[in-house]
Amino acid sequence: MFIVHRSLFIVHSSLFLLVHWGGEILHICDQSYFS
Repeated sequence: MFIVHRSLFIVHSSLFLLVHWGGEILHICDQSYFS
């Protein structure tokens, strides 16, 4: 049970980082594209 919880936590953390960095990259691309 602990191992499942830990793996879910790792997946959630990586997804959060992926979305965060994806948003940052998209924001930078939008700025350079429209400028």
